[in-house]
Amino acid sequence: MRRLPRARESVRMGAEMKFTNFIEDGIWLKGNLHTHTTNSDGELPPERVVRAYRERGYQFLCLSDHNIFTAYPQFNEKDKFVMIPGFELSIHNDKSPEKVMHVNVMSRNSTYDFEQDEEFDIPDPEDGLAFLKNHAKNNILMLNHPYWSALEWDEIIDLPGITCMEVYNHASEWLDLLGDDAREWDALLKKGRRLWGLATDDSHNGYVHRDGWPFHLIENDSFGGFIVVKAKSFTQEGIIEAIDTGSFYASMGPEIHDFYVEDGEAVVKCSPCERICLSGNRGKVMRALGVDLMEGRIPLKGNETFVRVQCVDKYGHIAYSNPIFL
Repeated sequence: MRRLPRARESVRMGAEMKFTNFIEDGIWLKGNLHTHTTNSDGELPPERVVRAYRERGYQFLCLSDHNIFTAYPQFNEKDKFVMIPGFELSIHNDKSPEKVMHVNVMSRNSTYDFEQDEEFDIPDPEDGLAFLKNHAKNNILMLNHPYWSALEWDEIIDLPGITCMEVYNHASEWLDLLGDDAREWDALLKKGRRLWGLATDDSHNGYVHRDGWPFHLIENDSFGGFIVVKAKSFTQEGIIEAIDTGSFYASMGPEIHDFYVEDGEAVVKCSPCERICLSGNRGKVMRALGVDLMEGRIPLKGNETFVRVQCVDKYGHIAYSNPIFL
């Protein structure tokens, strides 16, 4: 099992240690890591999907089609847009045939484990778990939509190589009300499994039979869940390192500008919100309420082993910090 690092620490004279996941100096980059095209069950071709995300200000994207690896380096543009090579792997469950686990496999660098358009068919569950073990070194493994997949925390906790999971899947929530995975995330964190949390679209754009492109329609399943990394560089390696180390937040809309623990307080700075809710492994949720809150300072009990924060705006949209492990 790949172990996630403890929060970064910085020491100030005359003060307690400061804990944070965000790197000190970096650039903020917005992206989506779960999207489908006509290479699998999506309705739009790769070039149209990439153009749509670029037009809406996204700076990186993974075309995570089912069981087929794609890279598309021709869509990269220096200091403007980065493609993250990868695919969504299906792992079957022999004990519960109705359950199929979906895991994103995303390359850490430009040296890939797979060939462009290489396809995968792994019906045996043990072979699927072995695949994860064998490819965890060179790829980030992200568990997708556990609630939609009807997975419980005890079916996830021992999965090999998984370092992050979706805590919000926009298509599952928008179309089926099955996209909120924060409960499973908290259960795993409290049981000691360290995982970073991501928000994604899982978009399929399945309404192209209607006049025009689907992006303006109420059924649109794009642009509802994303992450914002604080990266050392505007490169695939810089983005992957930020994901690997938790230097990012997940969101449906609100922004998190900073989140740290210092002097016995959890401090979050964000775009205007109405609720800031802090949770961890000790006791009930602690919260700050108000209108246009842009900062929250919440005292800790002192025995927490991790804390995380959710910032909720007036529309009910949520931004999720990653847990700070103390």
